[in-house]
Amino acid sequence: MHDEGHEADERPDTDEEGERHGVRVSPCVDIRPARGEPLPLEETRMANPVIPRPHVKQLSEACAEMGISFQPVARRILDEQARLVKFFRSNLPQMDEQAGEVSLYLFTVVVRIFQECGGKLPRVGPAEIAAATAKISAHARTLMPADAGFPERVRGVSDRAQPHILDEALHALFEREEKKDEEIELDPTQSARVFLMLWAATEALDLAWKAPSAPEWANPA
Repeated sequence: MHDEGHEADERPDTDEEGERHGVRVSPCVDIRPARGEPLPLEETRMANPVIPRPHVKQLSEACAEMGISFQPVARRILDEQARLVKFFRSNLPQMDEQAGEVSLYLFTVVVRIFQECGGKLPRVGPAEIAAATAKISAHARTLMPADAGFPERVRGVSDRAQPHILDEALHALFEREEKKDEEIELDPTQSARVFLMLWAATEALDLAWKAPSAPEWANPA
C-alpha cells in the first residue's frame, strides 16, 4: 500500500518476516495479527483518564463542522498513523468506495479526539496493535450478530478503553435516526465490522497515548 515506508518512524512497518498486522476480518469476525503472538494486555496497558462524553461529542461535532477544511487534517492523521491506518483498512469488510471513505472518516475523527485532548500521541506500533487485536477478538464472537441488541451488548463490556468515544461511534453507525442526504448508510453487518475496527483502533491509540496531567476536560465545571 502507498502509506508504507515512513522513514521518520523509528518503528518500521515491517520486520524480517514481512507484514505482521495486514490481516482481514474473517467471516466470523475474528481479528488476528498475521504472525507473532500478541503481547499480554496488562503488560502494555496505560492508565489514562476517561474522556467525558460531552467533550467527546464536542470534538466530534467540531470535526463535522469543519466540512471540507477537515480534509488536510485527515490526510495528516493518515500519514502520521500509517501503521494503524494499514491495519484498519486491511480488516474492513468489503464495501463500496464511498462507504469505505465514511469508515476512514470515522477513524480520523477518533484519532483527532485523542490529539485534541492534549498530552502525547506517538505513532501506534505493533505492540499496541497486537494487544488491541487480542482484546477485540476475545469479545467479537459474543457481540455478534449485528442485530438491534448489538450496541447494548457492546456497552455491557466493562473494560472498553475510552467508552464515550466508542459510544459516539455506536451512535453514528447504529443509532442516528435521521441521516443527511449525503450520508451513507451501511448495512448492519458492515456497521458492526466497521465498529469493531474503530474499537480496535481506539484501544491501540489509548495504549500509545500519554494523557496530559490534570487536564481541564477531566473535571468539567
